[in-house]
Amino acid sequence: NTLDQLNAKQLRLTASIARGEALKSQRSELRGQAMEVAGTGAALGAPVVQSMKTAINFQDQTRDIAITGGFDPAQEARLSMAMRGAALKWNQTQTDVAKGTAVLIAGGIGNLKELSAYAPVMAKTATATRASMDHLGAVAIALNDNLNIGAAGFERSMNMLAFAGKSGQFELADMAKW
Repeated sequence: NTLDQLNAKQLRLTASIARGEALKSQRSELRGQAMEVAGTGAALGAPVVQSMKTAINFQDQTRDIAITGGFDPAQEARLSMAMRGAALKWNQTQTDVAKGTAVLIAGGIGNLKELSAYAPVMAKTATATRASMDHLGAVAIALNDNLNIGAAGFERSMNMLAFAGKSGQFELADMAKW
């Protein structure tokens, strides 16, 4: 009788240990799955967070340009669409196009129509020559102030300057300075 009771206790203890091991294994597996889900969430969420940061930076730059240029919200929206369109068409970032436009505003070019005309040409030139939008904005200001070449003649001038730069005569980034 005592052996039967001891045997029953041993069986219950063995079953309890087996259940404990099974639960431990399940917890470990769940922890691993949770870490995998967390890692996947972070990997998928990172581009979304970066996109939001980029959009916020672009909106902030556009707002600064609008304040400096004295634009109303409708004009700000038109300029924003022009800069976004130029960035998309010529493979530039929106924030880079906004930087170039900010240089134009700071240099005294404040007409919305002219800014909308400069943005795609600067983006196109930046893609073709690998010049920064800051340098291209400075070149646009120099052409406008020193040679009276406005938005209408800017693309032709940039084509000539890019040709001169590619033929080794002058670096496009140095053109505004000189």
